[in-house]
Amino acid sequence: MASFLGVSYQQIHKYESGISHIPLNHIHSISQKFDLDYDIFFEASEHENWENQLSQKITSLPEHISRKRVIKSIRALVDS
Repeated sequence: MASFLGVSYQQIHKYESGISHIPLNHIHSISQKFDLDYDIFFEASEHENWENQLSQKITSLPEHISRKRVIKSIRALVDS
């Protein structure tokens, strides 16, 4: 995720832990990468199945990418 967004691993950790807020352009990039509606990051209550949608997209990622880490990062983004 860090290399995809062009940020350091430490910055991703800051996003995950809520120390830093993710810029909108990163949210946009993630939504495009995983073919998700942009608004699910802001209206999670209206999109109860967003994790399922995302999970389906993530399963298509290559094995060398940590799927759990991607999910954790995106969940942190939604919660912040």
